[in-house]
Amino acid sequence: MPAQEVATLLTFWQTYGFYLWLLSAMGFLGLAGAVVILWRRLRRAISSYQAPDSRRRGSAALDSILLERSLQIQRHEEALADLGERLSLLECESLRHAGLVRFNAFGDVGGDQSFALALLDGKKNGIVISTIYTRGATRIYAKAVQAGQSIHHLSDEEIAAIERATGLAAMTVQELKER
Repeated sequence: MPAQEVATLLTFWQTYGFYLWLLSAMGFLGLAGAVVILWRRLRRAISSYQAPDSRRRGSAALDSILLERSLQIQRHEEALADLGERLSLLECESLRHAGLVRFNAFGDVGGDQSFALALLDGKKNGIVISTIYTRGATRIYAKAVQAGQSIHHLSDEEIAAIERATGLAAMTVQELKER
């Protein structure tokens, strides 16, 4: 190294050396303080997973927490299974099938103004609502349905509505009359 560079370096060190040592010491103390703070946080986190009376036992408290959580999950799974069974029962009892047949009840009335509507649940229980439209009035009839059958006499259109609702047949009313 040339003498002039050594003299410049020595002058720099004599002028700013104290500040460099001070800055280094403050950095070291800052890092040491951060380590202490992180260590305390880690200890606090570990102790929060251990019961107060079992801090000396170590992982025994953590094992009991895991066991408790697994039992809690098992209870939740059983409750979900029970809710699933109840939901499937409700689904079977709710309205699931609908079939509509429009027809012309009388030849002198234009358009298919009359209809038969079957509303059935999963067990094919429900009602058939029929309307007969004439120029002077509209008549509405409702008949109970049990297992796809009714104790009341059903018209061909009502039978077709039940079959459409259950998906058994896509026959027209004319095809049903020909049977």
